[in-house]
Amino acid sequence: MRYVWYGFLTIGFSTGSIRTQIIVPGGYALCLFCRNPILCTFNMNELKENETDIEPRRLRELLCSRSCYMEYTLRVGNSGLVRKRLFDLEKGVCQGCNLDCHKLFNLVQSLDIGDRADVLFDAGFRTSLIGQKRFQRLITQQRITEGLFWEADHIVEVARDGGECSLDNYQTLCIPCHYRKTVGFLKWRATVLHKSKQN
Repeated sequence: MRYVWYGFLTIGFSTGSIRTQIIVPGGYALCLFCRNPILCTFNMNELKENETDIEPRRLRELLCSRSCYMEYTLRVGNSGLVRKRLFDLEKGVCQGCNLDCHKLFNLVQSLDIGDRADVLFDAGFRTSLIGQKRFQRLITQQRITEGLFWEADHIVEVARDGGECSLDNYQTLCIPCHYRKTVGFLKWRATVLHKSKQN
């Protein structure tokens, strides 16, 4: 359901997400990403102030171009798209230690289950750095995914206002490097919170 309040269109999707689109005179809405005007696909004369339902639309129709759609979905957390575009740039190579995570994934996937633990251990994938549950999945499940080997990491953390970012704020990190970075960030945050309580 969507409602208009004084020039804002609030759009609800079946996924439960909500977007607000600006409506301007003349039957135009503003692109959710670049704010350029786009012709509305609904009849503005049918909109009644405060409580008007209009026909559901796809997210793509709220953006003016494919490039705006790609950038918008990247920034609002489409993790599959982020990983795909990041892989196109960095080919699954960890930016922290230069481990070729894609190559390691292919190697581990090709091995018999009983031969995986030593290869993972040699690559730095120890339970203390990747977690017992992840390690068990890697050495016991026949079918594994590349997501078990690397993360699309926010260079500037979301908690430091690094969320809703372009691809420039993402990097490929192997799971051990991502763990180390996360631990470092959590220590930094604990120190900052401790100092703020003292003041």
